[in-house]
Amino acid sequence: FDLDHTVIRYKLPNIYRLIYSALSRFLVEEKGFDRSLLDPIGKHHDLMQKGIILDGVKGIFLKLASNGYILRAFHGTRPLSGEEIARSYGTDRIWEHHTVLRDTVKQIEKHWFFDNYFSTPGIVLAARVIDLFDKNKSLDKEWPNIWKDIIQAFVHLFDHPNFKKGTGGYFSEVTQNTSEYVYPISDRLKSWMRDLKSRGVHLFLMTSSHIDYSRMLLNYAYGTGWQDLFDLVIVDAKKPQFFTDQNPFYSIGPDDDVIAEPVKDLIRGSVFSQGSEACLRKFFAQVATVESPSILYIGDSVRSDIFPPTKFDGWQTVAIVEEMANENIWDLETVKSDDGPQAKKQKQEEVEKDPVLLSSLWGGFLQDEVVSGDSNKLERCKTFWGDVIAQYSSLAVPYLDVLSQYPLDADLTQVHSL
Repeated sequence: FDLDHTVIRYKLPNIYRLIYSALSRFLVEEKGFDRSLLDPIGKHHDLMQKGIILDGVKGIFLKLASNGYILRAFHGTRPLSGEEIARSYGTDRIWEHHTVLRDTVKQIEKHWFFDNYFSTPGIVLAARVIDLFDKNKSLDKEWPNIWKDIIQAFVHLFDHPNFKKGTGGYFSEVTQNTSEYVYPISDRLKSWMRDLKSRGVHLFLMTSSHIDYSRMLLNYAYGTGWQDLFDLVIVDAKKPQFFTDQNPFYSIGPDDDVIAEPVKDLIRGSVFSQGSEACLRKFFAQVATVESPSILYIGDSVRSDIFPPTKFDGWQTVAIVEEMANENIWDLETVKSDDGPQAKKQKQEEVEKDPVLLSSLWGGFLQDEVVSGDSNKLERCKTFWGDVIAQYSSLAVPYLDVLSQYPLDADLTQVHSL
């Protein structure tokens, strides 16, 4: 299991406001940007959508169809017309880097995609900065340097030492007011995870967050005893490099600092830092007494959790895609179950929808509409990220809690309808 936005589900409207506020304060107080950036997200909340690409050369935000066709675009906070898109990218409206992005799911030089909910508020920030840049209002920097300032704001916000120091504006607020930002884990999900373990499934938790922040979240959301669920807990995993590089594992000291000496053997039931897929696979081969263990990983980030383990290591993956609930893509009616149609209907209603994930400006995250060249009518199409998730995940669900609604032997492969 991944941790953030998987085992731990955040209250996104509150998280968005917190992250935007902290990022904008950094730019204003540390980099001298105009104080108008401190205005709340407000009317610009619809600019936020996971997966939006920022063309760092032109200062244009892009949303792509599965074939790289530019469905919608904004320059700063201003939407671009079809004619404007064609002038910038050609009449075919194809973004030239879409094949490289699909094949690597890596950030491309001079461009950036907002791949998770922690980075999404940066769209509003960058859009407002672009507006200021266009107006030349209190800005004496070139755009590349401005973008570096925005990246530095993100680095500062999530810099690990800020947790202990209580600085940076993010960790201290989430720690002091956790209930404002994090949902408790349901009793049903706790029971489901315990049932998995009791049936002999070897569970591990792997997150790029550090141990102190991870512990704080799980102590609140799960309560005591969460570490007993897992054969192994891996923190600061440095995904996606975890799946391709050969970094050693390290122990965690009593003060939560990493012990410098690499670990030779992983100890079941312990917490380790960093590491690699190869070492993890060796551990589970020994624990499960099989030569080649089958590994399933559940996470939300296409870049860190879904693409690399599938592409490079042959893992199966389950993608957590909260937008599925808003776009009515999660189809419980097709699941083979003995519960009966009434129970299935009730389960469908339990899939919560978060309005902040449905943008009137960008349309759906997974599906959108495009004008057909033949009929000049709007037709449904799969978005770029909807197609990538469908290609690289074995299953997609809106929330981890959804899986706990079914027997452990239920066949859920039919509901991957992205």
